[in-house]
Amino acid sequence: MAWRECVVCSESECTEPYCTINGYAYLHCRECGLIYVDNVERTENLYRSYSRGTFKSLRRRLLAPLRRFYHARHFQESMHRARHIFEFACSQIGGGTDGGVCQARAPARRDISEEGQRTFPDIDCNKALLLAAGIERGSNVYGVEIVPKLTVPFKNSYSQFADQVFAGRFEDCRERFARGMIDLITAIDVIEHLEDVVRDLAGIHQFLKPGGALVIQTPDGACAEARGSGSRWGALKPLEHLHLFNADNLATRGRGTGFTEVRRFAPFEMADGNFVAVMRT
Repeated sequence: MAWRECVVCSESECTEPYCTINGYAYLHCRECGLIYVDNVERTENLYRSYSRGTFKSLRRRLLAPLRRFYHARHFQESMHRARHIFEFACSQIGGGTDGGVCQARAPARRDISEEGQRTFPDIDCNKALLLAAGIERGSNVYGVEIVPKLTVPFKNSYSQFADQVFAGRFEDCRERFARGMIDLITAIDVIEHLEDVVRDLAGIHQFLKPGGALVIQTPDGACAEARGSGSRWGALKPLEHLHLFNADNLATRGRGTGFTEVRRFAPFEMADGNFVAVMRT
């Protein structure tokens, strides 16, 4: 049987079946530990899995034009989380902490005027909370989101950035960015969704400035929950989570893409055994 090759090891000989969820087979690479979907659905079918059903999609379409950014449920708590993530991400540009597993704590605030304006995109930006946190700190923000109705309230409230929030996958929006133009990119709970991880990481690397950073949060394929739960692990969602990395194989993939440094940190939240990885150019 011909299985899809591992995106870390670039081969299928070391691959074995892992489990089957709703008729979709997950594979496991014996060499690096990557867990991944064998046959990835067509893009349009993957998109439908994010819409959360016809009723919710219709509700978003009808109500989004009337909403402002601050109308979001649990807005203050969500913005607190976004500011924490953004401050941590900023601390990783061109330096950061020593290696190892570190707590992802926000650094002391710094005067943005001393650093110059950052160019900051968030991939799969959802309701654009991280973009708002970036704007508060003086950044020039960009967003990419495959469910564009989610970003309408942000655009209503931040009209000056409306044309810098793009609909689609990251690969669909790559022409919007130039080589070496970006200081910082965040992809929080995103990399597991990417259809072509190798291509997308290469694109991100190309757009980052020297000393720039990519900050990722993703479920850990080597976590205790994954090892103990098997096919019941909550991160196994074959129409959404296509590649489930661990810290070691993600670092290998990042260095193979051209990132000079990849470090692991404690997650922003613990769901599904998450971890944070910072990749620097």
